[in-house]
Amino acid sequence: LLPNLGPAHKRIVRVEPAHASDRARWQTVVAESNAAIEDWAVTEDAVVVHRIDDVRSRLSLFSLDGRALGEIELPVRGSVEELSATPQGQSITFVFSSYLEAPTLYTYDRAHPKLTRLYAVKSTFEARAYELVQSHVKSPDGTEINVHYVMRRGLAHDGHNPVLLSGYGGFDVSILPRFSRAALYFIERGGIYAEANLRGGGEFGEDWHRAGMLANKPRVFEDFEAVIRWFSQMGLSHPGRIAITGGSNGGLLMGAMISRAPDTFAAAVSYVGLYDMLRYPLFPPAALWTSEYGDPSDPRAARYLLGYSPYHNLPAGTAYPSVLIETADHDTRVAWAHSAKFAARLQEQSQGPNPVYFYMERAMGHGRGAAFSELLRRYSRQYSFLLHALGMDAPKVRPLE
Repeated sequence: LLPNLGPAHKRIVRVEPAHASDRARWQTVVAESNAAIEDWAVTEDAVVVHRIDDVRSRLSLFSLDGRALGEIELPVRGSVEELSATPQGQSITFVFSSYLEAPTLYTYDRAHPKLTRLYAVKSTFEARAYELVQSHVKSPDGTEINVHYVMRRGLAHDGHNPVLLSGYGGFDVSILPRFSRAALYFIERGGIYAEANLRGGGEFGEDWHRAGMLANKPRVFEDFEAVIRWFSQMGLSHPGRIAITGGSNGGLLMGAMISRAPDTFAAAVSYVGLYDMLRYPLFPPAALWTSEYGDPSDPRAARYLLGYSPYHNLPAGTAYPSVLIETADHDTRVAWAHSAKFAARLQEQSQGPNPVYFYMERAMGHGRGAAFSELLRRYSRQYSFLLHALGMDAPKVRPLE
């Protein structure tokens, strides 16, 4: 499988046989479209292409000579992962999930076109009591930002609903509707859980990614701030009931929101983030990210990095929201010093009554591979903080042992 790595590499794919001796038999070119290509797989007589269309997964079938053969109908608006196919057969398998549908393993047989459920993760969640809503919010320059949010059906638009908004906006990463028990916990407490698809991500192809990188990075912050304000403008919530969260590049986003728009939300949970953008390449492997952020040794890049670097843009005497900053002492992706410095600076500059907490996990890394018990402790810590900051009732639970 050989992707075309030109400027339109998110929109076009060229598929050839793995062995050069077989290439005379067939060569497939899937034409460019407006949908970003995420993945593909090959059966004995067809190519299945996973595309992101309107911020959801679609599976499209093509013959080996590139003719469109229709789509595999997916259950709801959601996300496909682990796509694979049988090269000597007709079988296609993948995992599908959505905010209100637990991960499910499906197979599709082209010989007898039918989607068959093989296995589903067990969940006692009553999905019918909740709804998924898609909206679009205009950023200051007129760009429309997609927002998905889930909430209990019939939730009143009384301007008082607690909201937890997540964002990332970088490195060509696509944020699609996926199942999350942590999100379900929040909406079961009566909240609204939301995700914004910001520039810098991969949901709309490479142009969308480039629109939020290097000198364009501030557009990502403008997008997210617009979404935060939108929840108040639409009568769904107000600043005292809105919380935001993000990690890694999303932690940089949280730091930027704390420094530029602290009056628009009540609480922030930021984890393993970058905050000192003038020194980030000094901590390996961060030097590899200069293609995304820019190199501060370049005077032009240094100017725009200084313009938004959270550590350098915390005005003194400000009543900042409640903030929980987390990191890990074995994080080899983003140095823990970012979080320690930013938390200390924020504690020093804050003049309001809200707390700024710093927490460092021991013998832990950037997040992947964490034990289930560690994840439970992390979510228990973060949601205890959020529920208290937003004035929500927390259920009584047995302490973790």
